Amino acid sequence: MGHLQLLDWRRRVFELYREVRGMHDPKDAWELWRGIRGELFVSHPESPIPEEDRKGYRGPFHYEYDPAARTVAGIHPLPSETVEVRGSDGSAYQMTRF
Repeated sequence: MGHLQLLDWRRRVFELYREVRGMHDPKDAWELWRGIRGELFVSHPESPIPEEDRKGYRGPFHYEYDPAARTVAGIHPLPSETVEVRGSDGSAYQMTRF
């Protein structure tokens, strides 16, 4: 059951970001993101908040909305590059930047 709950958590978060990106008013988008994210933290089985702490939990802290803090960025493709990354335990694994 844990795998399906994790899949549901991820699906809901991806859907939230899709919806937020499609909204025209940045403040409305931020409020929706904050509200749904807070609900997930309180109610979803895959919440990072321990179940015993959720009853009194009011959701993650957020500063008030500030339009001056908003950043708009573009995304452009980069050439694919595979690099070896070393872990702190000395292990190594491959990552591909794309």
